[in-house]
Amino acid sequence: MEIKRVVSGMDFSDSAVTAARWVSSHFAPEAEIIFVHSIFVPVPPRFLRGRFPSPEVVVSVAREGAEKRFRELTSSFAPNRVRTEIRVGQPAEQISQVATEYGADLVVVGKHGQRPGIWSRIGSTAEKLLGSSAIPVLLTPKIPEGHPKNVLLALEDPEDISLAAGWLRYLTSRFSVSITGLHVVSSAILSGILSAEAFGPVGSQDRVAVVKDEIRESSSTWQRDFESAGLGAIETEVTFGEPGQEIVFAATRLHSDLIVIGRARGGATRRALLGSVTGEVLREAPCPVLVVTAPEDEIVDA
Repeated sequence: MEIKRVVSGMDFSDSAVTAARWVSSHFAPEAEIIFVHSIFVPVPPRFLRGRFPSPEVVVSVAREGAEKRFRELTSSFAPNRVRTEIRVGQPAEQISQVATEYGADLVVVGKHGQRPGIWSRIGSTAEKLLGSSAIPVLLTPKIPEGHPKNVLLALEDPEDISLAAGWLRYLTSRFSVSITGLHVVSSAILSGILSAEAFGPVGSQDRVAVVKDEIRESSSTWQRDFESAGLGAIETEVTFGEPGQEIVFAATRLHSDLIVIGRARGGATRRALLGSVTGEVLREAPCPVLVVTAPEDEIVDA
């Protein structure tokens, strides 16, 4: 696998610039970077429209300012590796469209520098990209020093690593990273398993411990899946609780530099659930988060 083109959403905030520099220097150092700045013209309420400049004026002034800032920004990047696009419209739509037009391998979005809490805002650029983009999205709430060294792979279905396999091979071949595979058995699934037991009270702590041990033992087959994908021996863990919280806990405990989340195939309900987990991870993640999504033709609604 190669990363030839990266589309980077650029609002000129410090966080967006820092994310682009990190990707260009440490994550995809040979890739072409396409910066995308989107000019979004808000519609004022009717009683203010007489005082609000026309959309044409807003776009013209904003475009002139963006062109100037792009000249300043791109001067510090390798000239043969940078392109710029200034589009008009909703940022997520324009970033996704440019990524499709250029055949990008990755979309990068930095944490917004002006509106704290963007990771939890419904309708934010990041959330819309996660909901619509078939191209992997790298979100950077926090930036590590240097290239990734410790990677946490969190998959909803530990038997399906095909989505992330190419990315993991890229990371291990280029950076010699250490990878830990994590699967979180949610409280709802664990309760369902315990409820189906034909013996022992559901709330028995001894019985809960036995069932958890059995689940961990049965997950050993996951290691063979990694080996079959050409990834060699990789550490694996199974934890229990709320997926978003457990992923963040594990990333913090393992000093992860990158979290990779595979968006499982399945119906709209499962995709919405994974989006909720991803949003929770982003709010507290100690490092960048790479979300790898199945192509749309591989996602079948239930």
